[in-house]
Amino acid sequence: MLSRVAERLFWTARYLERAESLSRVIKTLSRLRMDVPRGTELPWTTLLAILGNHSEYRASGKAATETNIMKFMISEIETPTSILFSVNSARENARTTRGVLPTEVWECLNELYLFCKDNADRSVARKNRFKFLNELERRCQLLNGLMMLIQRRDHGYRFITLGHLIERIDFTLRVINTLSSAITERIESKPAFDSLIWASLLESLAARGSYRRSYGPLIEPDAAISFLVLEPQLPRSVAFCVRNIKKAYRPMKKKAAVMPSIDMLEQLLVKFNAFDMSDAAIREALEQVRLTASSISDISTKTWFMSES
Repeated sequence: MLSRVAERLFWTARYLERAESLSRVIKTLSRLRMDVPRGTELPWTTLLAILGNHSEYRASGKAATETNIMKFMISEIETPTSILFSVNSARENARTTRGVLPTEVWECLNELYLFCKDNADRSVARKNRFKFLNELERRCQLLNGLMMLIQRRDHGYRFITLGHLIERIDFTLRVINTLSSAITERIESKPAFDSLIWASLLESLAARGSYRRSYGPLIEPDAAISFLVLEPQLPRSVAFCVRNIKKAYRPMKKKAAVMPSIDMLEQLLVKFNAFDMSDAAIREALEQVRLTASSISDISTKTWFMSES
């Protein structure tokens, strides 16, 4: 497989995962702000903190209002972290590698792009936002299902899998660290509503139902974090992603370049115990996990994607 094809498949998957994950977080935060009293809600700038684009938004000179931030995160194609930018980037990467993708996958992705292009602007307001985000998630899940069912299990499929999993680790840890920090920094702290906010965090990562089946209806912060990081049977947990990243790299040549980072990730997870750590220590440990996972993407770029040059 050509290195440029592998890279485009990898980033197609990363951008699709980013679009779906961002959609979930936007929808969850929008609902949460309508459910908790004034002063206990999380600010709209929490979305900017998750993706680390505070400085970019401030440079635009816009006020941090709901409408402005929603437009920035949903429909501005010039914003590298917006939903429309992610979907457009996924389509452009897939368009130049259509020969290694099933026809159904390309058609579904192209339809997703056309849907976002036609509806993103009008979905900034609350009136249409939830309908748009729900449909976006449905189409992303359809794409993932098609790739799982009909994509040939070759190196192309492995790079798609790696893109999904590395992006999922990065986004999951960003959400945990940002939301847990935002909860402690609220203008007015009311512990009675903390359980609702932590439930929303689990919902934003599609894990609330699974958590309740494992731990029960009462959501505790340490248990929620531990579940999202260490639960081996949860597809969005960090441990699940790391295990499957290792499995995807195993058949590849030059895998020795990336295995030390994967081994380090596993060691960090073995040492992690949210029940015996302070909030600051948890965030520091999870940031170290995120940076180590990010290094896997960097090593892959140098090892596989840049080989032709």
